[in-house]
Amino acid sequence: MNLLKVLMFVFVSSLVCQKAYPQQDKFDSELGLFLKEKNYEAIQLGRLITGHLYLTAEVNGTNATFVLDTGAGSTVMEEKKESKFNLTTSLSESKAVGAGGNNLALKETSIKNFCIKNYVLHDYKIHLMNLDHVNNAFKKVGIAEIDGVIGADILISGKAVIDYEKLILYLKK
Repeated sequence: MNLLKVLMFVFVSSLVCQKAYPQQDKFDSELGLFLKEKNYEAIQLGRLITGHLYLTAEVNGTNATFVLDTGAGSTVMEEKKESKFNLTTSLSESKAVGAGGNNLALKETSIKNFCIKNYVLHDYKIHLMNLDHVNNAFKKVGIAEIDGVIGADILISGKAVIDYEKLILYLKK
């Protein structure tokens, strides 16, 4: 009985997480075919006019836009969007340090379902912070607000490979 529940959960989770992505095979390159054999998921990246790479994910069933930042130590989300993604937050003892500033206050939460195509994280702990400095800069050049930044924590846990020529992020399922 427990095995049946687990299988149903995995099946339903995979259905829930696919709505943000059109079905297309991104394993058409030599690299892609090799990584497909190694059980990687191909995620199409976009490129903003600023040169930043971005992707679409789902946070608790709601579409979200994230900038991909290989230099960011961890993934963060915009604190003003906690209600949009149905997040319950608390103040964190940690402070953010980075190019956007130092000693920035953080909130923390646990995301029930964080889906990047079929790469799924359950009960994933994440920090929220004010991303006005990023979103205001994007607005000035006509780019819509982002919901967060994908950082090294997800890239490392997903054993990420980035094909910059084809703008494809591969994450190991």
